[in-house]
Amino acid sequence: MYNFSEIISRETGGISKKIGLDYPIASDLVFFNQTTTVIDEKRNSLFHMLKTYRGELPLQNNFGCKFKDIVFEIQNEEYITGILKDDIKSQLKLWHPDTILADFILTYTNNDNKLTIELKFVISWVTDYEIKYELIFNI
Repeated sequence: MYNFSEIISRETGGISKKIGLDYPIASDLVFFNQTTTVIDEKRNSLFHMLKTYRGELPLQNNFGCKFKDIVFEIQNEEYITGILKDDIKSQLKLWHPDTILADFILTYTNNDNKLTIELKFVISWVTDYEIKYELIFNI
């Protein structure tokens, strides 16, 4: 197990290494912005997995989550929570086996038809770092 500061100092070592594309994708007219740490790349990769609709990525039909299929069904919160948790856990097992879904909170506000999903991920080899996302769907 490593702590977050050890990983950052070990990875960069004073040298700017480019690992992957940073989100949101933007450029400085020459190159796209890129990540320089494994932690940033993991955060972006999880974001990409959550925001991709299953079947949307050519030649990788199993990549992505089924938010669109599940969120807009007329069901109760417990049903949606159970199915979404299982879907995210199965995707993590397939694409990010070193990442754990630590927390999942689903909140539905009836007066403005908003569904909010708060997610917290923990990377198994990092001791003091969490990745948090908040996804909001207007139903």
